[in-house]
Amino acid sequence: MMKNQPRIANRANILLFVLAGVTICSLAFGWLCLRTTDKAFYENTDKQLHNLTDIETVKINNRLKSVEQYVNTLNIAISGMLDSIGQLTDPKQLEELTERSRELIRLTIGNTEKVVAAYLRFNPKLTPPTSGIFMAKTANDRELRFTEPTDFSKYNPDDIEHVGWYYIPIKTNKPIWMQPYQNKNIGIYMISYIIPIYKFEKAIGVVGVDIDFDYLTHEIASLHFFNNDYAYLADESDKVLFHPSIPKGEQVKLSDSTLLIQNKLTNGMKLSFAIPKQSIAADRDKLVQNLSIITFLILVVITIATLIFASSLSKILKSFSAENELLKIRD
Repeated sequence: MMKNQPRIANRANILLFVLAGVTICSLAFGWLCLRTTDKAFYENTDKQLHNLTDIETVKINNRLKSVEQYVNTLNIAISGMLDSIGQLTDPKQLEELTERSRELIRLTIGNTEKVVAAYLRFNPKLTPPTSGIFMAKTANDRELRFTEPTDFSKYNPDDIEHVGWYYIPIKTNKPIWMQPYQNKNIGIYMISYIIPIYKFEKAIGVVGVDIDFDYLTHEIASLHFFNNDYAYLADESDKVLFHPSIPKGEQVKLSDSTLLIQNKLTNGMKLSFAIPKQSIAADRDKLVQNLSIITFLILVVITIATLIFASSLSKILKSFSAENELLKIRD
């Protein structure tokens, strides 16, 4: 009996050694998997978030670019109608040019989404102060209608709210997107894209369209990738143009617990995405939990397999030991 005790102890030691080795290897494997997966998760999540925000930015840019293309087409067509400066200074020729341009706008304006106004205004230094075309809808009227153009003689060129849409592009001599503003002429908060018309080395006028700013903000307000994230618009100085809770003109101050992704729109605005890192971590924690469960299950399966193997090995060793004892007795 005493002779068997060391053997039993040896078997137990072997079994404990094997189990310890299996446990350490399984835990090391699980830790390596978790660490590798954790790093890959954050890298992949960051890449995916940038891809998603890029897609949404492209969608909005495509809408803005369609407006630019339309106004540019009008500019080319109207410039092509101008053969001489006399078409502006001669009342009869001006009337004919205006009518042709009016028909052009009437036939094409329906191709551009969410337009609240389209206009062609001639230089008031060359033509009467109400010359040109103004097609617009009011806050209470969804139909675009030709209305009396703004009388330039009633406003100072520095009056941005009433005539800034004309004098700013004329002064800069380049197409511009204006910052959102309240157009008091038709009572709608809007953004405008305007191209100055220059020909015969003179400022002929401007052609442009106004887009209801709500058209952009409603779409931006609906952008979500997680439960608590949101999107907002800022200008080039990072001042708010649209935000779910912060007033216009203020700057957004985000904590370190929020991921900020900003993409520039074709009109110069910044489309910004504020994503709480906690929302990202929630998905990561769920993945880690699943991996932990898998690691535990692997450890259990390997432990059971090891116990079965150790038991079989013990029986073999016991049988081998018994045969050796028998041989010794015979000898």
